[in-house]
Amino acid sequence: MLAAALVAAGVACGGMESALAIDGDAQIRAERQRLEQEGRHTESEVLEAERRRRAFERKRQRFNLQRRKEATTPPARLEVPVMKPRQYF
Repeated sequence: MLAAALVAAGVACGGMESALAIDGDAQIRAERQRLEQEGRHTESEVLEAERRRRAFERKRQRFNLQRRKEATTPPARLEVPVMKPRQYF
């Protein structure tokens, strides 16, 4: 019930992304423990799968951000010593 209220508040404030940020993994873990104590293991497994999916999504976003930075960063310049032209006179 509390989790649903947090998600609804997050959606009202700024969309689904902020709702997921407000909800967080700690809330999912607490909800999962409560469901396991009540004997509702299937729902707790669903919450655990959601937690894993979010962790994977964060890891994927960090990886994509790193790839984007690498793609937009120009390669380092090679430091080549400048040679003076020979004087023939």
